[in-house]
Order: sequence, then structure tokens, then C-alpha cells
Amino acid sequence: MSISVLASPPGEPGDSSLDASGDVLAALRASRQREAAEQVLQARLALDYCAFNSPDSRHPAATVPGTEGELALAGEGAPGVAEFAVVEFGAAAGMSTDAARLHLGRVLELGHRLRQTWRRVRAGQVPVWRALRIADLTQCLPPEGAAWVDTQVAPVAGRVGPRVLERLVEEAIVRFDPETAARTALEALETRHATVTVEQHLSDLGAAALSTGRVDAVLDVADALDLDTILAELAAELAAAGDTDPLDVRRAKALGLLARGEAVDLPHGVTPRRRRAVVLHVHLAEAALRGYGDGIGELTTDTGHRLGLVTVEQVQEWCGTTGATVTVKPVLDLAETLTSTGYQPSTRLRDQVVAAHVGCAFPHCHRPADNLDLDHIVEHAQGGPTTSDNLAPLCRRHHRAKTFGHWTYLRLGPAEYLWTSPHGYQWVKDTDGTRDVSPDLRNTG
Repeated sequence: MSISVLASPPGEPGDSSLDASGDVLAALRASRQREAAEQVLQARLALDYCAFNSPDSRHPAATVPGTEGELALAGEGAPGVAEFAVVEFGAAAGMSTDAARLHLGRVLELGHRLRQTWRRVRAGQVPVWRALRIADLTQCLPPEGAAWVDTQVAPVAGRVGPRVLERLVEEAIVRFDPETAARTALEALETRHATVTVEQHLSDLGAAALSTGRVDAVLDVADALDLDTILAELAAELAAAGDTDPLDVRRAKALGLLARGEAVDLPHGVTPRRRRAVVLHVHLAEAALRGYGDGIGELTTDTGHRLGLVTVEQVQEWCGTTGATVTVKPVLDLAETLTSTGYQPSTRLRDQVVAAHVGCAFPHCHRPADNLDLDHIVEHAQGGPTTSDNLAPLCRRHHRAKTFGHWTYLRLGPAEYLWTSPHGYQWVKDTDGTRDVSPDLRNTG
């Protein structure tokens, strides 16, 4: 069967190119809706196929005693599948047997251990690909852990980003499988290493060999942050001393200075030996304030960038380092309205806006909020104030789209925005992700 795709003719005289391109977008959206419905049907058929070919099925297509084994493709508690049935499914679906094993495992995980999310998939509220991504991450969890993730993620599964999913699974491991969590943390620490490799490169002239060394290291997160900070500081001091090399080259030079115990010769004196400065950013849930809860902590940089979960033992070790300086910073009240008098936000206002957002406020963008532009929702030139409720973090690309590309948005609440595209389609973006709230703008029938 061949399919021909013909370009639509230009609109009638008087039609704008925006209207014509809008018709194309409307047709595309309708096609994607049909595609989404087909993906739900395919997931249901895959589940039916697994049930039809379970090892205890009496149908002749199922397990042949003594010749065919049972495959446990999903997490604990999900049913198994007859070994050879997977082979035929892959052939019929146009995928390899390995790919079929992975796909059926995710579908079984979704249908049997993530029941709330599966109900939302069948209702058309969650795309199949998002649900299968969740299922891929939860297969390692015990049944109660998978059920907990399902309860947490089902209401927002249609818009939650990969970082949030990974964090929920990490937390579920800590909550419901602490032995695995402790073993994983220990194994991660055991991968620490520092490897130096000397490489030879012929120069462009071919007359001499230029040697460089490559350093590859895995460090404890506190050590890595310390090293990154001192390299940045030494690189800046080299620049102040007159070094005109690029930043990356100066950072490489700084690593050599550290190796030799040398300091940069500056007019203001010698660089003092650094002491570890521990800055703890603690986010307490209401349960913790009431004296109960699991005490799971999240590690963030001073700009709000999430680094992952952290154990109490690790924090104690960092703070117990000889000469460590522990700093307690003022708590940021995310409900407080802060104001700056000029165009640029104060440091405290920037920190508050960053802390209140997971990432870029634009639909489907997951760039971390730290180091992004802070956009005035109501333009500053049009009287928009520099306040907590008129600033949102946008990456440079989406900041330009808003400024020059005819996108508009409104603040609905804390870290929640309604975006409108040039063609009138709309999305709501909040800390849980993005959801499409577009009306049907054109008849594409």
C-alpha cells in the first residue's frame, strides 16, 4: 500500500498565511489524537495477548510442558508470559524479540502494578509513551513501592517530567527497600576513582609530539562541588593576573596548580588554603514539623538545582570534615511577595523565584531553573513590576519566543502559567509538568 501526501494549496485571496498554517497545525493535532488512541488500543491488545499466553493457560499457543519456560518480564507480582509467545509477538509487531520482551514487560508493569496510571491511560488522559516510561522505572521496586509511585504520579502522569519520575523512584527505593538503597549508595561510593592518562598528539607541523593528560574521576558529591568551586576561583584569579586563555584552559591550569600546591601570584597576596564550606538547604515537609515522617532529604545547590537524595550519614560526614564551615542560610518563604525597585531582581528575589520552580516555565521544557533568564510576565517597559508574582524563569530560547515570537502567557498561581501560541493553542505549565488545554479551533473533518 502506498500513501501519497499532497501539500494543501494556498488559501483563498484574503486568507492570511497564519490562517493557512493554522489549518495544517489543526490537521496535525487531529492526526496525533488518532495516533494516541491507536497506541492505547495496542497497549490493551498487548495485555490481552499476555493473558492469553500465560504459562498456566490451557490454550495450545501457551507453554509446551518440558520445552518452554516462563518469563517474568515485569516487577514482582505481575504475571509471567510463555517464552515462545514473546517471540511471535515481536515478529507480529515488527520488532526484535529483545525489544518485544522490554515492551511487554512495561505493558505488564503498567496494567498490573500501576493500575491508577493505566486507568488514566485508558481514559485518554495520559499518553501511552509517558506511562511506559514510568513502568520502565518502577519494575525494580517491590509491589508496595510501585503502588506508592503509582499513587503519587497518576494524577500528574500526563505532564510529569523525567527528573520528577526518577526522584519518585529513588524515594520509593529509600522508603520501601532500604537495603537496596543502602547497597546502591555504597556501590556508588565504591565507583569513586581518579584516573590520569597521558596522551600523545602530533602537531599540525608533524615535527614534534604535544603531550596532554586526560583526567577522569568519580567523586563524592561534596568533593566534586568543592573541586568545581576552587577551579572556578583559581581560573578567575589567573584571569585577574593577566592570563588571556579561555576559561576551560584556565581551569585546566588551575588543576595543575592544585597538584603542585602552588598559588597564583597576585598583588593582594597568596591564595589561602580552602576549608570546606557546607551550605545546607533543607526543605521540611509539614510532617517533619509535627515530629514524624521518614526524614528523606533532597540535596540542592544554592541556586535550587536538584542534585538528588542524600542520606543523613553523608551529611554528617561532610559536616564532620576537619576545618569544615557549616552555614545556615535564611529560610526563603515561597509565599512571600518580594519586590525589587529596578529592572534586575535582587539576589534574594532571584533565589525565591528559582526555588519555586522546577525548571523553565515554558510548556514541555525541563531545563533547570537555575541560571535561566528571569522574564517579566508583564513587560517592565509596560509597567510590569520586578516582583515575585511577575517573574518566571525562561531558558534563552523560550524567552526569545515569548519576546519576538508572539507567544503570550498569564500567571494562574504560584509557578503555574497559561501559555497561548501564535495560532491560539493553549497549555498550562506548572511544577508537575505540562497539560494541553487547547480548544478545538478548526473543523478538520
